[in-house]
Amino acid sequence: MDNQAGKWYLRCMEPKTVDQRLVFFDLIVAGNELTHPIIQFAAIAVDEHFGEIDRFETKIRFRQKDVEQKSLFGGIYDRRTWRHFALPELDALQRAQSFLRRHSAMGQFADDETDSPFAQLVAYDATMKSAFLDAWFARHHAFFPASMRPLCTMQRATWLLYEDRQMTPISDFRFATLADYFGVELRQTVRHDLLACVEANIGIFRAMQRWMPKRSETNLSSRSATVLMATNSN
Repeated sequence: MDNQAGKWYLRCMEPKTVDQRLVFFDLIVAGNELTHPIIQFAAIAVDEHFGEIDRFETKIRFRQKDVEQKSLFGGIYDRRTWRHFALPELDALQRAQSFLRRHSAMGQFADDETDSPFAQLVAYDATMKSAFLDAWFARHHAFFPASMRPLCTMQRATWLLYEDRQMTPISDFRFATLADYFGVELRQTVRHDLLACVEANIGIFRAMQRWMPKRSETNLSSRSATVLMATNSN
């Protein structure tokens, strides 16, 4: 490795001085297609230590003809609650957009220094849920102020258990199973408390984080020392 390449590698290994806040979120969709309406959205913004900064939740009005009827039964939806608390769809979208803008930052996944700030989303099954959010904003021709590279709790758990063979194997990667595995209580005081699911997701992520730092720091120090020796030898 030549001297210039070695210096570039070490620079990449340095801690990034960027805003590390994350926006954990969850949503309820009345159906399985991207065209089906989102009827509830909840999010909690946290700092780099997973300390809560802000939270947001909204229930959203919808037309019965737009939903898959069977999706409304046996879940979190309650007709009386929605009748009293749900917001008009455009109002809910604007409030969600304002929350995401408020917690947008030049994150570690920005392509370059000229990129606009975006909210870094985190969710269980994040790719699918982020796609529903993106489609919701697109239907109203509204700017979606979030990164299109969301972080996924399920994927992180999969990698963690794959890489650390000392961990006890898990039966499956369903959300409830992950919560139980990492000792996180699924608090469900009322049927429509979607924020409780977001809180549990943060708890799972925080528990996984506790497994990571020592191994990561050891590996990083080892790699950096190897590159530094190669650089100095040149």
